[in-house]
Amino acid sequence: GTHTLAVSVHQSAADSSDKGFALTFYGRAATGVSLTPVLGAVTRNLNNTLTTDDDTFRFAITVNAVSGGAAGWTSDGVPASGLYGVSNEYGPFPVSESPKILTFTDSVDVLAKSSITVTPPPIFGLTNFGGTPAAVGTTLPLPANWTANGAIISHSSNVGVATPGTTLASETVNLASVSGPVLLSMNLNLADTSATTNFEANDTVLVELVLNPGAGEQRVNLISPHDFNGNGVLNGFTAADAAAYNVGKIEDELNGAGLDAEASVNHTFPLSAVIPDNITSARIEVTSVTLGGSETVTVSNVLFSAYTAPDNTDTDKDGQTDAAEIIAGTNPANPADYLRIANFAPNPGGGMDLSFPSKLGINYRLEVSTLLTGGWVPYGEVIAGSGADIAANLPQLPIAGNVRFFVRLRVVP
Repeated sequence: GTHTLAVSVHQSAADSSDKGFALTFYGRAATGVSLTPVLGAVTRNLNNTLTTDDDTFRFAITVNAVSGGAAGWTSDGVPASGLYGVSNEYGPFPVSESPKILTFTDSVDVLAKSSITVTPPPIFGLTNFGGTPAAVGTTLPLPANWTANGAIISHSSNVGVATPGTTLASETVNLASVSGPVLLSMNLNLADTSATTNFEANDTVLVELVLNPGAGEQRVNLISPHDFNGNGVLNGFTAADAAAYNVGKIEDELNGAGLDAEASVNHTFPLSAVIPDNITSARIEVTSVTLGGSETVTVSNVLFSAYTAPDNTDTDKDGQTDAAEIIAGTNPANPADYLRIANFAPNPGGGMDLSFPSKLGINYRLEVSTLLTGGWVPYGEVIAGSGADIAANLPQLPIAGNVRFFVRLRVVP
């Protein structure tokens, strides 16, 4: 029912007046709806700059509910609505908007609501590995504490790091209570702000995952996918001058974007590893040798999370998963039917010729790069599949000034 409470206040002074107010209470049957927003991974984007002013952060939220209906929830953020039990991405938001407070309300029972407060992962300032100090941000959701050459580095502080052979190490993370394999993911950013030179041959960086640190520890080299010369580290490249560097820049493994000497090198390498179930602890070590001056190393978005093996079913054993073949429109049960570049050879008149089998209704795009692990850029327009082989000439290949290049074929919307 409805209940009204009236209150009046009488003033006795001649120059005063009486005041009154009323409160009305509305009763309704309880719905039993209760909302619980659950925060997922929160990541911070450094935007490939050495300043934190332009940093942004994003996060995932799953709203669960007791007695919540199929209509789901609404929120004061974007997305403004959703279904219970389904993860939704929010952001990116400027770090200046932190903390971010979102309120979720049941679509039917507007009195059933709950709020959550999200802050970006913490920053600690870390000077470059030798040379002139340059503050760089490091996002560390987990582990919380890191050391530089054995000295603890605190969050929100700028700490000088000694030259050569500097080791940046995380605290040891206890994985004993985790059931199943664990996925480590992190970003390693390498930058050189010099306008005339880039990383030299004696500049090296090594990133290792140390499993069960101590006696009998195992070390996993995380940079192996980017180590083209196979010497176990990422190293720069020394040339006689800028022109010579630009010709041989593919040898500079620290210049992941393949930029010329005149550009400021800035590239982020995604690193990851699956930690087996029998490992009880782990830590990360980043070792740098001879980096200095304008050269910096930044570690960001370090995260240990539960690992779920992907569905790698390959019924016809042609090297492509059934899921990938469905996207490409090929037959998962036919080993001769799969997405591929069938022919690739130099054209006597210039450039490179290639052909590939296509599927009607599927769109394709060719991409090129001077690196196998990144830097892919579109080559030409989207190609509509015809159901027959499609031939193409790439007149701008090989890429001038590069000793090697790569071409790949992708299915696009």
